[in-house]
Amino acid sequence: MRGNVDRPDDSGETPADHASPRPLRHVHIVDDDAVVCTALGRLLRAAGYAVATFEGGQDFLARRTALAEPDCIVLDVFMPTLSGLAVQRALLEQRSGAALVFLSGRSDIAEIEDQVLKNGAFALLGKPVDEGVLLDTLAAAIRSRHAALNGTAPSPGRA
Repeated sequence: MRGNVDRPDDSGETPADHASPRPLRHVHIVDDDAVVCTALGRLLRAAGYAVATFEGGQDFLARRTALAEPDCIVLDVFMPTLSGLAVQRALLEQRSGAALVFLSGRSDIAEIEDQVLKNGAFALLGKPVDEGVLLDTLAAAIRSRHAALNGTAPSPGRA
């Protein structure tokens, strides 16, 4: 399965056109589990986000330059071939300004939490993630990103 990018429906409108008057926010979802990508994509689209999904770290890094820089990237930590941590390092090297929210289904996430936060991630959440917690965390991460762009950023790692 290749990644998906939002496309307007026949009316030419996206879900955000029916939501609040805030600007459309772009989120990229990177997870090797197609079910997770689909579920998170539906949730975020329903909340008014423009969403692109990627089937893993390699797919994301290969295709990301063809798309506009997202406001936030939701990134699985443990993926085969190229882990979320390796993707984070690549994004740091490329000087990406997107906020990072990591997800992990493993129980040992406390062991890597300091590392991902120290390297600039906004948060690390466990799977399955509560929808409200994810939406609140994304909103806070995007606010933090925009504050950083305006020179008034709070510290990363505070969800």
